[in-house]
Amino acid sequence: MPKCEKIGSDFSFVLTMLNRAQEVPAPKPLGRYRRWISSLTISMWTVAPHEGAMYLMADWDGLHNVKYTCDELRELLKKYPLEKQYHTHDYYELLYVMDGEVNEWIEDECLSLHRGDAILLDKNVRHAEQYGAFANCVFLSLDTKCIQNLLANEPPFSEGKTVMQFFLNHLDPNSDFLKAYCHFTALSRTGPLLPVEQEINSVMEEMLHKETGFWLLMQGHLRRLLGLLESPELYHSALVYKGNDNKSELAREIRLRVEARQGVITKQELAQQLNYNAAYLCRFIKQNFGKTFTEYCLSVRLNYAAQMLRSTRWSVVTICDKLGFTNRNYFYKAFEKEYRMTPSNYRNVHSTMK
Repeated sequence: MPKCEKIGSDFSFVLTMLNRAQEVPAPKPLGRYRRWISSLTISMWTVAPHEGAMYLMADWDGLHNVKYTCDELRELLKKYPLEKQYHTHDYYELLYVMDGEVNEWIEDECLSLHRGDAILLDKNVRHAEQYGAFANCVFLSLDTKCIQNLLANEPPFSEGKTVMQFFLNHLDPNSDFLKAYCHFTALSRTGPLLPVEQEINSVMEEMLHKETGFWLLMQGHLRRLLGLLESPELYHSALVYKGNDNKSELAREIRLRVEARQGVITKQELAQQLNYNAAYLCRFIKQNFGKTFTEYCLSVRLNYAAQMLRSTRWSVVTICDKLGFTNRNYFYKAFEKEYRMTPSNYRNVHSTMK
């Protein structure tokens, strides 16, 4: 397995994280567990020749260590070649390369990232990572609530407008199908610990120790990290938009009609309403929403269930009936898979009716 010291002596705290980490089974395919449940998740990926690979992940629930042997990696890459690894997220992802080389495939283009380079991806861009023979990189997964907190009280990025503009554009209510990313190319790759790495170091340590006020301190380090990426003395930055053409209008119509029925609609009904072939609509939804028709409708229904749990005192049985869940066990399993907690626990945590 990869030796932690290859990450660099300045990241020696990673040894402590590894000692505390709970080892979990290696996910199939790669990267399945990159984000767990919290508003901010930090993942470290290490791959080295003849040693295999390792994920080290930290979130609200603790530390998780996932290992792959060389043989497991070879088998996975045979089963999941690059074209099958394309994916999207329900969060924003910042990838920072600490060492080695990572090819980031974004839609139909490839960016080669080296020590100090970074890329910030939105929720809609389809992408896949292709690692060199040796690579160390960090992924920061930030949900919308985390971003809103960063932007809440003061302008956090003083050296430019790339990141600020990126987030403001995506927080706009009409940005559901916007596709964009920020590419940061380091102007210097020397030094034992680059400025951005110092902030990543600090964020990881706060996540590790979770002492009083750690969330506020992490927000401060995240602001500084993003500000450094915008600094013209340290990085060349580019905000890139990917074309959406007329498909965004169809995607908007699909979303409106499925949500109007609270996710309780058949593909035949949707096809008839939109005057499209049902098979084509299913392919379109899979390509543009990253989910099958059934998965998308279920996610809409579960979203409405979550809203009802937050804002009403209706029983879970009543909510199931209103949303057409005839099998309550299926509802419980689907809800817990989506929100990582039972409906009752979700209501206890998020209810506005207290």
